[in-house]
Amino acid sequence: MEIDIFFIIIAYLVFLISIVIHEASHAFVAKLTGDDTAYISGQLTLDPIPHIKREPLGMVFFPMLFLFLNGWPFGWASTPYNIEWAKNNHRKAALMALAGPLSNLLLAILSALILKFGIYKGIFNNNDLIASIGYLFKPHTQPFSDSYFSGIVKMLGIMFDLNMILFVLNMLPIPTFDGGYFLSIFLSKKSAIKLIEFMSEPIFALIMIIFLWNFFGYIFYPIYLLFVNMFF
Repeated sequence: MEIDIFFIIIAYLVFLISIVIHEASHAFVAKLTGDDTAYISGQLTLDPIPHIKREPLGMVFFPMLFLFLNGWPFGWASTPYNIEWAKNNHRKAALMALAGPLSNLLLAILSALILKFGIYKGIFNNNDLIASIGYLFKPHTQPFSDSYFSGIVKMLGIMFDLNMILFVLNMLPIPTFDGGYFLSIFLSKKSAIKLIEFMSEPIFALIMIIFLWNFFGYIFYPIYLLFVNMFF
């Protein structure tokens, strides 16, 4: 398989930016609502180094491995929080959980709006726009022009794709994902505590990864296409 080093560099940088903003958003809302655990541990920052030090496998090794093997970055990060605070303030903890995927949705929308603006102003080539949307999911053979801005269009397309994945994935209302924690906003304190304790079990993370590996596409693509049609 021919390796596109330019694509790998761009895709990894987009992955890094998106994950760091996701985790820093968790940390920011947590501190804002009363839990300074992430702030004290240095996660309330857009500097990627503290996030990489916390999860070197999820932030560097596996994303690069999957980029070279499959052409798309797969990884993870985490933000520490005080579980006792979450149990006693389950609705605030739900808002903390929502902050991460919401930041990814905003990044996807921002990318789409910049692409739209660039096309409207004639800065970007329309063929490059067509090639960039869904670029993360295609064989990387789509023709791009030699214009100065084609690389920017490609980066914005990857930013849109990847952040849509992160938004949909993390908003799934299932254990271990942000959407699962967000469910507690609708529960009583007693039920929320049970949910938080349930989702703290590591075995459920493995079960969910296996489930999503096989079924995520069926959930993701209809939502992704809705946003593509909405903007483009």
